[in-house]
Amino acid sequence: MRLLICSFVLLLSFAALCLAQAPAQTFRGTIGEQSVVVKLQRDGNKLTGSYSYERIGQSITLKGQIDAQGNVTLAEFDNAGRQTGKFKGKLEPDEERTDAFILDGTWTRPDGSHETSFDLHEQQLAFTNGLQFTSKTIADRRLNIKAIYPQLAGGDAPGVIAFNRAAESLVTKLVNDYKKDFVPTDHGGGFETDYNVLLANDDLVSVELNEEYWGGAHPEASHDAVTYDLRNGRALVLASLFKPGAKYADVLRRAARADMLARLKRLDTKNNENKQDYESFFSDDELKEWGAWGLTPRGLVLYFDLPHVIAVFDKASIPWAELKDMLDPKGPAAQFAQTNGAR
Repeated sequence: MRLLICSFVLLLSFAALCLAQAPAQTFRGTIGEQSVVVKLQRDGNKLTGSYSYERIGQSITLKGQIDAQGNVTLAEFDNAGRQTGKFKGKLEPDEERTDAFILDGTWTRPDGSHETSFDLHEQQLAFTNGLQFTSKTIADRRLNIKAIYPQLAGGDAPGVIAFNRAAESLVTKLVNDYKKDFVPTDHGGGFETDYNVLLANDDLVSVELNEEYWGGAHPEASHDAVTYDLRNGRALVLASLFKPGAKYADVLRRAARADMLARLKRLDTKNNENKQDYESFFSDDELKEWGAWGLTPRGLVLYFDLPHVIAVFDKASIPWAELKDMLDPKGPAAQFAQTNGAR
């Protein structure tokens, strides 16, 4: 347990350092209910950058600072140099991933009024060829549908076109399925999707889609992912990451369970709880199959369909180092495994 606590503290301290070392960090998320993209650059404890509402696109200047604990304060300014708002939040490791951070807190006007929350997730962008992500939305106010999905802009190569079609097709199907199955209830109803970029370089893109349905006693969440080989214009299959004939399924299940248990123990430590019998959690049946998977620079992400009471753990991150003996040295994951020491 002490090791778990120390590891998390090290990650927390590392958050501010990562922002300092990166050329620029890009975050996506929301201010209130509005989708935004935020770009930040650090110089010492100073932060500069900009953000824009995806629906509008106009850039708003940001200036502020970050301390060693990841506490962030930012002021925003319009084109005339007038302050129009301020952010106060914290940069912390994303508990669901090993290579990304979350920046969340509150936004207000300069006088402290109109307080609203913001929630931003780091996007792993490493394009050098002019590609960039834009967002499209399928909306239906009558049915409370707001389905945001990614599209690549800045290129027309076959791989870019194929990715865009795949992402649009997947979200369109999810929306149509929801409409077909929609039954009004006393709890109302609705469906939303949004996305995070797990990996994006000139060769590969991997994007997770986060879906939320509500209308029953409890909201339901699920995940999908779109992972594409841009060079060859095709979707990646999981088996292509591993050596031919490798028995990787059981290894992935064990690694996923270990990741979930570690996160559960950290959460219990934070809440001063101790469940004693941790081995009873995340049974073989619950982890028998994963519904989707994605790639990050540091590892593989698996998405499971877990019962509501433990659904918060339905993502599992597996570092490349834990899979090094089975990875195909000529496969699409080899470049990341080598970079992260999984030789």
